[in-house]
Amino acid sequence: MPDQHYSPEPDVRLGAWIRDWGNALTVAILLYASFYLVWTNTGWGSPMLRHAIGLLAFLPMNAAATALAWHASARPNQDPGVARGLRLFGFGYLCCLVGNTAQLYVTHVLHADSTDSWINLLYFGMYPLVLAGLLSFPRERRS
Repeated sequence: MPDQHYSPEPDVRLGAWIRDWGNALTVAILLYASFYLVWTNTGWGSPMLRHAIGLLAFLPMNAAATALAWHASARPNQDPGVARGLRLFGFGYLCCLVGNTAQLYVTHVLHADSTDSWINLLYFGMYPLVLAGLLSFPRERRS
């Protein structure tokens, strides 16, 4: 009788882990965020440069969060509620990415104040999408 708790050899699992682009993206974003944190604590650059880099720095992180949420939602043999929740998270992160891109454009290309503007509407889409994603996850039945 085969063992139901059998797991493949460690080198097989490592190979599968390396071939999954989501893992490589996660490691790359962790390194990127680490460098960003070091940069923010050095105080390097003029205030305008620091503000521009501060806005630009989050674009790759938002894009990675979107891609990773959608990648995780496409895993085989996954509960449909979990897949739906992760897709909704991805759309929520996409709202944040679009909002950050619009804020960068208005602030540094149009040289306008983006504090109280239409850009905030782009960010607001994130909240209902993430809430819907959380509510999509399966819940244990209460007795």
